[in-house]
Amino acid sequence: GPPAPVEVSAPMPRELVTIQVGQCGNQVGKAFWLRVLAEHARQSAGIYDEALSSFFRNVDARFEPASELPLGSPLSSLRARALLIDMEEGPVSEMLRSDIGELFDSAQSITDVSGSGNNFAHGFGYYGPRYGAEILEQARRALEECDSPQSFLLLHSLGGGTGSGLGSFVLGALEDAFPEIYRLDCCVMPSAEDDVVTSPYNALLGLRELGEHADAVLPLENGALAGIVERYGSPDADKAQGFARMNDLAGRVISDLTSSMRFPGDLNVDLNEVTTNLVPFPRMQFLMCSLSPFGSKAAPKGRRRAPGGRDVAVQRPRSIREIFQDVLQPYHQLVQEDIRASRMLACGLFARGPITISDFNLHVKGLQKQLRFPYWNVEGFKVGQCSVPSMDSPQSLLCLSNSCAIRHPLQRMRDRFDTLWKRKAMVHHYDQYMDRESFLHAATSVDDIIQRYGDMERGASDQAMPEIPLFKAAF
Repeated sequence: GPPAPVEVSAPMPRELVTIQVGQCGNQVGKAFWLRVLAEHARQSAGIYDEALSSFFRNVDARFEPASELPLGSPLSSLRARALLIDMEEGPVSEMLRSDIGELFDSAQSITDVSGSGNNFAHGFGYYGPRYGAEILEQARRALEECDSPQSFLLLHSLGGGTGSGLGSFVLGALEDAFPEIYRLDCCVMPSAEDDVVTSPYNALLGLRELGEHADAVLPLENGALAGIVERYGSPDADKAQGFARMNDLAGRVISDLTSSMRFPGDLNVDLNEVTTNLVPFPRMQFLMCSLSPFGSKAAPKGRRRAPGGRDVAVQRPRSIREIFQDVLQPYHQLVQEDIRASRMLACGLFARGPITISDFNLHVKGLQKQLRFPYWNVEGFKVGQCSVPSMDSPQSLLCLSNSCAIRHPLQRMRDRFDTLWKRKAMVHHYDQYMDRESFLHAATSVDDIIQRYGDMERGASDQAMPEIPLFKAAF
């Protein structure tokens, strides 16, 4: 027969621009960049290829400003596609002085000296308008340096003032200025034992903005991260090492999620596909994360007694079957919740290492039996595969669950907000930058998200088909 016509397609959307806001966002960002750089250093043949270009520019730094080098050129000097934002100087200047500091031009950072005092309103109402234009200008410059940008990736926490307030201001500003570019938000949520007294206010005010302006939200809970580090960490680690491990877990989520874009694999997934497949309804874009394995590569099985008498779980290398089982277990979740107990709207599985499509076919069936999916998404799973393993283990799995279980942690945050709000504790600190109506609007907005997931759990929305097509799993 005649030869098939050759299709000329537009370039695949590729580059991501990372925006890290506040102390937590910049610390998670640092952990992420360390990981990505180490992964690419092991793989790179010294050539600037499409995989590297997703997160990095290649520049000739002998010129001022540095000149861009094209795809296929030898590696000269890498620059991260990133903006570093904080309203105090510490975390950003620490990053610029660190061993990965040369990844960032000083022109990529925006700092102030006085901080936001753990006050959402200060970050959102004061620093937002003050720095918004400059931040958007830097974002525009970062986009102009891309061939085919696909997404902004925002890293921040919801408990403090800068991450929650300025972070969510930036999210809304990006939507206004660049509506066609996806916004993926990775946020660290405070736990009940948070040491910031005002964190319940900040978190709820921030959640309202995320619900309205993010295409997908990856919430990570401080307490869950701390629990994993305690369970699998080294027994003699000090507090600083514990925090570093927590940040590294968050960095690993983003590195694993983007690995199939950054490296070859049988099933490459870009971030827009993640959103399209895992977010079937508006305002239900919260994707709970779990990972396997944790712990060291060659640890023996069992528990060892730590100094001081604390037991520490030690993992022997996990089989592929065990890794698939792990990601549904409560103690593998990065938000403290049992996802098996609630209805699952959609689920993404992203494998690294020698996990094949037939492994997926075999083990996904086992997971399907443990989960309840709605009738319009019986298959339920979106899968991605990257043949390059992560730094931690020869084979690993990241699971993103759009699960009705998210309503429980959201409700816990809502309840902590109520406890403060009933006494109007600390509200006067917020009065200077926003009116009290904003608190009520935030509470109503989060109630709406909780109710949507609750209705879906009870099957009240079974008549409602999603507004966008769900792809079947890509087997």
